[in-house]
Amino acid sequence: MVLSQLHGAFKGTVERITSPRTVSAFKEKGVLSVSEFVIAGDNLVSKCPTWSWESGEPSKRKSYLPADKQFLITRNVPCLRRAASVEEEYEAAGGEVLLDNEDNDGWLATHGKPKEKNGAEDDNLPSIEALEINKRTHYPVNPIILWR
Repeated sequence: MVLSQLHGAFKGTVERITSPRTVSAFKEKGVLSVSEFVIAGDNLVSKCPTWSWESGEPSKRKSYLPADKQFLITRNVPCLRRAASVEEEYEAAGGEVLLDNEDNDGWLATHGKPKEKNGAEDDNLPSIEALEINKRTHYPVNPIILWR
């Protein structure tokens, strides 16, 4: 309790004595200027929908920041408990299944278990090697209109 009050008093004194940073020192010291903070926050908000700007309490607002951009807050971030329930639902739906054929291509199905095949469908398909195509033969092309 006493340390918290002491820290608050020290922080308030330092903020009153020093002015907010106006020159970039990100590369040298890893700190942002006020304008860099606002630009970075705008970028974060535009790219990540869980983040948003807040105005905060009027008595605690900093004059050097825009009134509607006092701090950034994130909401609706999955917590460990919710993430575990999502994982359970995913596994119950079949999870990721490795589809393996005789060529060991290793395709990955990410949306549940694949349908069972009876094998007869694959037997009726000719292989590309079985097709005899004469390269000199030209077949007439019938144009198909796709758009009107």
